[in-house]
Amino acid sequence: MPVNLGRRQAVSILQRAVKVKDDGILGPVTQAALIAGNSRELRREITARRIIYYTSLGAFETFGLGWIRRSLKLLDEV
Repeated sequence: MPVNLGRRQAVSILQRAVKVKDDGILGPVTQAALIAGNSRELRREITARRIIYYTSLGAFETFGLGWIRRSLKLLDEV
Protein backbone atom coordinates (compact mmCIF):
# COMPACT_ATOMS: atom_id res chain seq x y z
CA MET A 1 0.00 0.00 0.00
CA PRO A 2 2.78 2.53 0.75
CA VAL A 3 4.24 2.05 -2.74
CA ASN A 4 0.97 3.08 -4.36
CA LEU A 5 -0.28 5.62 -1.83
CA GLY A 6 2.82 6.87 -0.09
CA ARG A 7 3.72 5.97 3.48
CA ARG A 8 1.76 8.71 5.24
CA GLN A 9 -1.51 8.03 3.36
CA ALA A 10 -1.11 4.26 3.84
CA VAL A 11 -0.60 4.69 7.59
CA SER A 12 -3.57 7.08 7.77
CA ILE A 13 -5.83 4.49 6.14
CA LEU A 14 -4.52 1.88 8.57
CA GLN A 15 -5.14 4.18 11.54
CA ARG A 16 -8.71 4.89 10.48
CA ALA A 17 -9.25 1.13 10.09
CA VAL A 18 -8.09 0.43 13.67
CA LYS A 19 -9.90 3.53 15.01
CA VAL A 20 -6.94 5.46 16.40
CA LYS A 21 -5.94 9.09 15.82
CA ASP A 22 -5.18 9.59 12.13
CA ASP A 23 -1.79 11.35 12.08
CA GLY A 24 0.01 9.30 9.42
CA ILE A 25 2.69 8.16 11.86
CA LEU A 26 3.06 4.47 12.69
CA GLY A 27 3.74 4.68 16.40
CA PRO A 28 3.11 2.56 19.49
CA VAL A 29 -0.62 3.38 19.76
CA THR A 30 -1.25 2.27 16.17
CA GLN A 31 0.90 -0.82 16.61
CA ALA A 32 -0.95 -1.81 19.79
CA ALA A 33 -4.29 -1.41 18.03
CA LEU A 34 -3.06 -3.62 15.20
CA ILE A 35 -1.96 -6.35 17.58
CA ALA A 36 -5.24 -6.20 19.50
CA GLY A 37 -7.43 -6.28 16.39
CA ASN A 38 -8.97 -9.14 14.48
CA SER A 39 -6.79 -9.67 11.41
CA ARG A 40 -9.63 -10.83 9.15
CA GLU A 41 -11.84 -7.84 10.03
CA LEU A 42 -8.86 -5.52 9.74
CA ARG A 43 -8.04 -6.76 6.22
CA ARG A 44 -11.64 -6.12 5.17
CA GLU A 45 -11.70 -2.64 6.69
CA ILE A 46 -8.36 -1.64 5.14
CA THR A 47 -9.46 -2.94 1.74
CA ALA A 48 -12.72 -0.99 1.86
CA ARG A 49 -10.97 2.23 2.92
CA ARG A 50 -8.25 1.74 0.31
CA ILE A 51 -10.85 1.36 -2.46
CA ILE A 52 -12.69 4.48 -1.28
CA TYR A 53 -9.40 6.39 -1.44
CA TYR A 54 -8.64 5.12 -4.95
CA THR A 55 -12.05 6.20 -6.24
CA SER A 56 -11.27 9.76 -5.14
CA LEU A 57 -8.22 9.98 -7.42
CA GLY A 58 -8.34 11.52 -10.87
CA ALA A 59 -6.46 8.56 -12.36
CA PHE A 60 -9.08 6.09 -11.13
CA GLU A 61 -10.71 5.85 -14.55
CA THR A 62 -7.40 4.70 -16.04
CA PHE A 63 -5.89 2.60 -13.25
CA GLY A 64 -8.77 1.87 -10.90
CA LEU A 65 -9.52 -1.67 -11.98
CA GLY A 66 -5.92 -2.74 -11.38
CA TRP A 67 -5.79 -0.92 -8.05
CA ILE A 68 -8.97 -2.63 -6.86
CA ARG A 69 -7.81 -6.06 -8.02
CA ARG A 70 -4.55 -5.60 -6.12
CA SER A 71 -6.47 -4.39 -3.06
CA LEU A 72 -8.77 -7.41 -3.09
CA LYS A 73 -5.78 -9.76 -2.97
CA LEU A 74 -5.33 -8.68 0.65
CA LEU A 75 -8.59 -10.47 1.46
CA ASP A 76 -7.12 -13.78 0.25
CA GLU A 77 -4.12 -13.60 2.58
CA VAL A 78 -4.08 -15.86 5.60
